[in-house]
Amino acid sequence: MSKLLITFLSFICISTLSHAAQFNVIVDPGHGGEEHGAVNGKYREATIALQVAKKLNRMLNAQPNIKSFMTRTGNQTLSLPQRVHIAHKKNADLFVSIHINSSTNKRARGGEVYIRNELIADDEKLFLAQFENGSSSAADMVHKSQFAGKAKSSEVVGILENMNETYNLKLASLIAKDILKEWGGTKRTYHNRIHQAPFYVVKHTQMPSILVELGFISNDAEARKLTTKSYQNKLARGILKGINNYFNRLSIHQSTGLYSRK
Repeated sequence: MSKLLITFLSFICISTLSHAAQFNVIVDPGHGGEEHGAVNGKYREATIALQVAKKLNRMLNAQPNIKSFMTRTGNQTLSLPQRVHIAHKKNADLFVSIHINSSTNKRARGGEVYIRNELIADDEKLFLAQFENGSSSAADMVHKSQFAGKAKSSEVVGILENMNETYNLKLASLIAKDILKEWGGTKRTYHNRIHQAPFYVVKHTQMPSILVELGFISNDAEARKLTTKSYQNKLARGILKGINNYFNRLSIHQSTGLYSRK
């Protein structure tokens, strides 16, 4: 068993570098089709998320070492399990879900980044996750570990799954920090940090995954700003810079097969 764990430790240190010169990214515009997401008058989360996601997808595909795919390119309904399946099918190195926030506090504004929760999320984060998960939360699926076939006992499978999840969570935290550092738009005015919440798409993807809330559609001024091409481009460029910084840090350690956790 110890040899298996040692082999696995070596594997996860380079797991996100499996494509050598190319990194695969999934850009996931939230909601779509019959699910509008958060709404404020004529402004709809699904529409804005798709517009920004398309801009980010084009910018990512213009990078020499990145291949980007979108879970949806139009106004179609896509279940949460379907989004996760697309990420696994494309063998993604990173999953980025794009959403727009909403609050009963009309003055709330600014962007936030979420990763899978290890700690108990506060009531606000649980409510937001429940809202974003929507009706598809009932379709919660148990995904088999990609390492299950390499293990001989349920005990080892459990250990490997936990190690892989922990590693991906740490990488997700790094990319979240990089994106916030390069954030091109307004940052949330209080407790501006990386948040943890049980969003379906970041919980069930087997790669580093983040959910980006671009701003608050419930804030009239910010809702208007979120629909402008200039601000959408600014947001997309900020996310792009964060992703580039993250992949550059991984690439530095590619030759040694080690990743330095800063």
